[in-house]
Amino acid sequence: SPNYRDRYLSLRRLSSNENLLALAIDDPYGPIRARAINKFPKSNEEKIILKMKDIAINDSYSFARAAALKYLDKIDASDIEGLASEVINKEEAYPGVAQALRIISNRDGKKAMLIADSLSIENSSLVQNAIVDVYLNHGGENQLPFIEDKLIRGSIFEIFPVMSKYSKLLKKMSPTGIVESVERIQSVPLDPSENSMKKFLFTKNISGVLDHMKSMESEESKFTNEVQSLQRILENIISSEKDENLLMRYKGL
Repeated sequence: SPNYRDRYLSLRRLSSNENLLALAIDDPYGPIRARAINKFPKSNEEKIILKMKDIAINDSYSFARAAALKYLDKIDASDIEGLASEVINKEEAYPGVAQALRIISNRDGKKAMLIADSLSIENSSLVQNAIVDVYLNHGGENQLPFIEDKLIRGSIFEIFPVMSKYSKLLKKMSPTGIVESVERIQSVPLDPSENSMKKFLFTKNISGVLDHMKSMESEESKFTNEVQSLQRILENIISSEKDENLLMRYKGL
């Protein structure tokens, strides 16, 4: 069809048709190319790999370039890390940069950390979310403020997939570092205007960290001051809450 909308809708209905997808990859309309690449079945056929590499570097539509890069990552194409590094150095659009950073993170944590640090000032949610992923997987105490800033400002849909990773990272920190982090994130459950599910997620995280710190105590290692600080923060959150439904959920913590 000459109408791009008709072609796009057809692609949505027939997205398992490999012949149609092969044609759609060369469609003049960028979103159709990107969707076709995202739906294209895995293949290690050389001509497919070469086609995807060409798209990843040369396509005019940034989301098509990013989709091709993701496809090559899924099939673990040879030199995918080198291609991702090339994209990081040359790409000007955020979708490709974010995807390239994730690819490098899966293969070389130290390199990904250096790149993430250099990109941390970029004002793009795609890149910022990719940096958070890198920091959660490879970072430490110095990266916690960056992660927490994104969690505090993120929507419930943005933070839900990463909260468990954040909790695991937080539990690896020193007792003092844990308290400092909790002091930063307590602003969310203490905000009366905040989404109730988001408030519960943060409060549950604080409660879990408190339980973790208690379990780490022994005769030789006591974290009395830190445990008391976390206990006070948790008690203050619960006593400040006015939502009866939320208070009922807090009883299980």
